[in-house]
Amino acid sequence: MTNDNIISATIPNDIQNYLNNFIDTRINLIQLLEKLPETRLSSRTKRDGWTLRHQLSWIFALDSELNARLSIASGKMSIQQNWRRIRGEAMHKIQPLRLSEITTNLESSGKSIFDLMNDNEQYLSESMVVDVLKIHMRDSQELKSHLENILSN
Repeated sequence: MTNDNIISATIPNDIQNYLNNFIDTRINLIQLLEKLPETRLSSRTKRDGWTLRHQLSWIFALDSELNARLSIASGKMSIQQNWRRIRGEAMHKIQPLRLSEITTNLESSGKSIFDLMNDNEQYLSESMVVDVLKIHMRDSQELKSHLENILSN
């Protein structure tokens, strides 16, 4: 199964499986980050011009966007958001932090997003949410693979 098919194969039929995959991936990311030396944050990734620091900030930004999209889908927020701004502000907030602080923020936001998805699972199949879920899982798994590569070298 390709990464692009992960969501379509699990939502809405097997939401609990998706939630389990989400939290497992985040736990694995945190565990890998705890082993990573601070100096490796400047390592290049497969994305042109992006370092590991950028990639970690991006995952945090996707957490923020997913939070906003679920809030809109559930009716808690009615105003359409500027997604680029939400992502940019989140990335700007976390990028200058030390690795331990980035790790703590990713752990905290991952738990919050997991709880939010769990509490609002009826909205996970809405297209505006599914789009971000697809990107989030794909990029989280890509980051996990990249971290494994860094730590194995």
